[in-house]
Amino acid sequence: MIKLAGKIEKAFSLTELLAAMLISTLVLTAALGLYGRIRKSADNLHQRIDRIQLPREILQRIAEDIDNITGPVSSPQNDIALSINNKLDNFYQTSQLVIERQYYNPKNQKQTFDKIIWQTNYNYDANGLVLYRSHQGLTVEDKLFDENKDDWQKELFIPVTDGLTYFKIEAFKDKDFVDKWSGSAMPKAIRVSLSFTPPYQDIDGKYEVDDLDKEVRTIAVNRARNISFKFVAPDYDELFAEPEEPNEVSDFNEFTESEPDINDFLDFLEN
Repeated sequence: MIKLAGKIEKAFSLTELLAAMLISTLVLTAALGLYGRIRKSADNLHQRIDRIQLPREILQRIAEDIDNITGPVSSPQNDIALSINNKLDNFYQTSQLVIERQYYNPKNQKQTFDKIIWQTNYNYDANGLVLYRSHQGLTVEDKLFDENKDDWQKELFIPVTDGLTYFKIEAFKDKDFVDKWSGSAMPKAIRVSLSFTPPYQDIDGKYEVDDLDKEVRTIAVNRARNISFKFVAPDYDELFAEPEEPNEVSDFNEFTESEPDINDFLDFLEN
């Protein structure tokens, strides 16, 4: 206690001060722990959302590149080339898509107007696949950054994302999808499949992903082309026929080949 001008003032003792500090520390620790759990839950939620949205955004970007190059253009169709290749890289399914549109210069020589490459490569540090995209040609995608770059800088492969475990591109041919395509003839559709799900190893050592874990999109090539439709006349008799009653009771006698013999029945009773 402290005496001031004949008055006695009460102050905190050392024990009370230590108790107050201990309680404050416990409250602060609990608050920080709660904040950490909330932050961790929010990060997990964002990762789940990104895991769902990222494959769709990649497929949408590939579809836009195919539409921009293979769509209706002033140059002939044979000035557009497309190639698809698939292979195994460290037992992972990888693929490459090359789309190129050319034009003729005043000397009647072919020059590249647009060329886009999508491909995956195995990365030892990430222990998975890295998706790359490259853009070449006269046109620039970002006039602010790409206009003053040299040609070799424009042709660099830009990593889009890592962590891929499956990436496959197929072309539609003869009512089926094939792993390889090349030339100026365009397929009617392209199917792109990718996944970020951890793979399993089959008996051949190849890493596989279940079909349910793959994000798949079928992309139409040159959607503005003329498509021939065949009209099939409907069968009105079958369309307006009265449905059969499944619970209708049929006559038992309709299923018997002959009338039952009463003599046989009497013999059965006697025996």
